Amino acid sequence: QRQKEDPGSNPGWGENDDDEVVFSQEKPDEDELKSSAEAAEEETRVRRRMEVEETREERRRAEAEADRLERLEAERLEEAERLRILEEESESARLDAEAAELARLKAETEERDRLARLAQQEEEDRLARLAQREEEDRVARLQQEEEDRVARIKEEE
Repeated sequence: QRQKEDPGSNPGWGENDDDEVVFSQEKPDEDELKSSAEAAEEETRVRRRMEVEETREERRRAEAEADRLERLEAERLEEAERLRILEEESESARLDAEAAELARLKAETEERDRLARLAQQEEEDRLARLAQREEEDRVARLQQEEEDRVARIKEEE
């Protein structure tokens, strides 16, 4: 294959006697092939190391993210538990306040009932004294009438 070309621009190209550049069909030597293969192997090793490092870095990032999400979930659960405890304490305090109010109302009701029973007993006692006085007055009047009648009878005799 003949082409006009700069002989120094490509290895494997050379000049013939006619000042034309031709491609040489010479085989590269073994050292060049070995060196090229070693370079390719080294490039593959470097690429694999980089891939391994990238995989490790991705794994570290994923683990860090998983740890972060786990911590966030643990914090969320702790906060939910704190809120539940606060709600229970609040509910307990509310129930305690209601119980105290009911106890106060019960005590007031019992005191009113006691005062009402006392007032009723006093009224019954007053009525009983009044009835007794009326009975005593009636008996005294009957006795007086009897005495007056006996005295009139004695006077008439």
